Amino acid sequence: MVKYLDLIKKTDAYKIIENDYNSGKLSHCYLITSADKNFLKEFMNTVKALLVCKASSKPCFNCNNCIRSIRNNYPDIICMGEDKKITVEDINFLVSDVNNPSTENERKYYFIFNVKDININLQNKLLKTLEEPPKNVHIFLSNDISENILPTIISRVKLINIEKFSKDIIYEYILNKYNDENIAKIVSSSAGGEIGEAEKLVLNKELSDIYNFAYELLLKLEGSADVYKFIDKILAYDSEEIKYLFKLITNIFEDVLYIKSGKSFLNDINRLKDLQEIESKYSVSAILQISNMIEECVTRMKVNCNMTIMLDYLLFGIVEVKHKCPK
Repeated sequence: MVKYLDLIKKTDAYKIIENDYNSGKLSHCYLITSADKNFLKEFMNTVKALLVCKASSKPCFNCNNCIRSIRNNYPDIICMGEDKKITVEDINFLVSDVNNPSTENERKYYFIFNVKDININLQNKLLKTLEEPPKNVHIFLSNDISENILPTIISRVKLINIEKFSKDIIYEYILNKYNDENIAKIVSSSAGGEIGEAEKLVLNKELSDIYNFAYELLLKLEGSADVYKFIDKILAYDSEEIKYLFKLITNIFEDVLYIKSGKSFLNDINRLKDLQEIESKYSVSAILQISNMIEECVTRMKVNCNMTIMLDYLLFGIVEVKHKCPK
């Protein structure tokens, strides 16, 4: 059984593929994208099972075909790039193997993960197969984004993006699975619509600490002495936890902007008093400038920047715009 099955079946992305399969109109190639890598992997496993399941209600995850498909032991489903980077040998094998007959099924299926990691030369080689695919061969490409993929490949595939989930859906999922209302509230407001990210946050023992620290930083950061104190605290987190902190700050500011605009809806209604105090300390202009600085820091982290220098830039920047921009 795969994780998130009920949620997967509710997505428009899955319904499109399921309808294509049931109507006998499978595209020769799909590109399925999602920023949620954990969810995407389970989604692809569900599609694999759907394609070969023999039960009337597909996929059943009980029949031999389903089990073999998700274990990558079904002979007419070939997977690449799931656990290791795709090589020249992999692409050469695919280009040759598509012309060989299937073993058990009428069709052959190729699942290629992390397409963006395939270099341009290999993408061009794959393109030739996508342009003239043999009959009864179907290729499923997956990626966290549709960038870094040749436009000529994108033009030859059926592009399907897995939509993000609402905070309510994530809240219900986490609450039902972990039976912790407080954690469900924290996670659902900071997971960015990603179920996989939400579960990763639940399993992080530092979650509650980082959540409370985000509020503390925005409430108490006033001058240079505070900057150095907070930097020391942040440096105790790993890079993923720092990214989560940035996401929390962004979510807090989103609620503050809701308050400023007079909207009653808030992501984190339980911290209303703190949000109102933050609202009194930061102008709209300051929030927008700080949000831009956070985005820049997230970008810097992708290229292994010096963390201390980056945090200096951000925290001193927050202090400066906080006092410079009128409330």
